[in-house]
Amino acid sequence: MEALTDRGPASGRFRETLRLHDSKKAPQILGRRLRPPPAPLEPLLYCLEMPSRRSLSVLLLVLVCAAWSAAAPRQEDLADSRRFSERIDVRLLPLVVRVVDSAGKPIPGLQPRHFRVQVGGRRVSVDSVDWISQQGSGAQASARSPTSGPLPTDHSGKLVVLFYQTSLERTRLKGQVLLRPRVKALIDSLDPQDWASVVAFDTHLRLLQDFCRDPETLSRVTSRAAVRLQEEAPGRVSGPSLARHLDLAAARQAATPEQALEVVGRALQHFPGEKVLVFLGWGLGQYGSEGVRLADDYGSALKALLDARVTVFALDITEAGYHSLEYGLRQLARSTGGSYEKPFPLSGFAVERLANTISGYYTVYVVVKDLPSGRHRVKIELNGVRGAVLSRSRFVG
Repeated sequence: MEALTDRGPASGRFRETLRLHDSKKAPQILGRRLRPPPAPLEPLLYCLEMPSRRSLSVLLLVLVCAAWSAAAPRQEDLADSRRFSERIDVRLLPLVVRVVDSAGKPIPGLQPRHFRVQVGGRRVSVDSVDWISQQGSGAQASARSPTSGPLPTDHSGKLVVLFYQTSLERTRLKGQVLLRPRVKALIDSLDPQDWASVVAFDTHLRLLQDFCRDPETLSRVTSRAAVRLQEEAPGRVSGPSLARHLDLAAARQAATPEQALEVVGRALQHFPGEKVLVFLGWGLGQYGSEGVRLADDYGSALKALLDARVTVFALDITEAGYHSLEYGLRQLARSTGGSYEKPFPLSGFAVERLANTISGYYTVYVVVKDLPSGRHRVKIELNGVRGAVLSRSRFVG
């Protein structure tokens, strides 16, 4: 008996002979509808009906196409990979660090392993350390400076500003007079390549001497800074000029020492590299019933000094074991990475220690990841080395 079965368009019609040995089951087989095979098997059945070479070629082609379709990425997968990409910002942050002993002398030869640094409460790794000494430090210190206005090559050396806060009050005026020979010793201790200028604040800010390298000129100007209240022409200089960038109108309108510091800080932002400001004064802030309160313009002064990379070292001229307004001086020195000294009664030791401290520093480069904008606390400790660390307590990112 023969039954015709339709195997689909791929195989055509062919006959399949059914041999029925049991006549009782014939009506059941003839009455049942023969179903075609599943669609994926149709190419394979077609190949079985063809000659051997052609069948193998077609079968190989079918298998390759199936493998390619399974391995090809879908559009949804590509979209997901683009949608969930991740970005991590990594940068090197330079930090100015001074490491000194009990006499204020710098401790050279430190390596990255000697520093433990935290930025914004997170531990960061130290990438490298540069030692900037007093001899020939100007060019190296300004090589990586992000500030604008590079100095010519013959203007190497650090910039030092002597800031006098004058007063005719007896204890304060006496302290400034007694400190004259010590200031002269500080000037003489500067490197011949360093530049120093002199400013003073009484009723407003005055520029007494622009940047120069002549110790005699600086000593003569500082000897009269405490008592000479009239204006004095700062003189023309061939090197970097503070007068060129000083806002004279703002200097005349500065009514507080904080405002005067802000004017000086803005002027120093035009010079690259690290700067030093020696504050010879009697205090910052206002004393009231609730104690000492920093003036409202203290924050603006601090920001201007930090943006200019200025480190403040305060020499308190008040002849007293303690007074309330020294709090402002301590706070300013600590925030900028400097120190606070009481020159009396051992004025020689205090000034000598200051001269040693400003003679060299480290630039510590740390690796920070995904640092958000804003102010961040900076904490630096020594690892395996004994000494005092002077550094800025905050960083503005």
